[in-house]
Amino acid sequence: GAVALVPLPSIGSEVDWMPGLQKWFVPDPAATSLFRFMAAWDEVGDDQRPPHGPVRATMFPPEAGSHVAAQLELCGRLLPNRHNSAGAFLAVFTKHTHRAAAAADWPRPAPQPYTPVDAGWEQWESICRFYGLVAEALPAGHVVVQERGAQKQELRSLNLLSPRTDASREEFIVRGQAD
Repeated sequence: GAVALVPLPSIGSEVDWMPGLQKWFVPDPAATSLFRFMAAWDEVGDDQRPPHGPVRATMFPPEAGSHVAAQLELCGRLLPNRHNSAGAFLAVFTKHTHRAAAAADWPRPAPQPYTPVDAGWEQWESICRFYGLVAEALPAGHVVVQERGAQKQELRSLNLLSPRTDASREEFIVRGQAD
């Protein structure tokens, strides 16, 4: 494939890590017993399987001797009790081939324009009350909003622009429409 798992580099004696496991048990989500664990997917009852149950087949270890199981020993685990910290799973990958990302791989919704608002805006009073703003102290035309959705009923962002110059205000509104 394009990516391969490689052995962890030597990170010195100050980091005490354990090799990856090839076998583990999944605790019983019903919590009927602290000592009930499942070793394989066939032990999971229908009521605990998707779409309504919390147990997934991917929670169980891969078949012994499989390609995936063999690679698990290349991974590492930092155990919280050995480091007085949170635990972590370590894996190092190397990339064999490169493909440049196409714009279609990262779709972005079209941005909504910034709209200047003032005291005539229907949500003006509630916004001023919520943020503790004095409506009369706000410079006219320097409060802009960006709404989302086709109905434009959901506020995405509320921005107070510096009253330095009207040119900067116009630039901000135009740039928001172009991004």
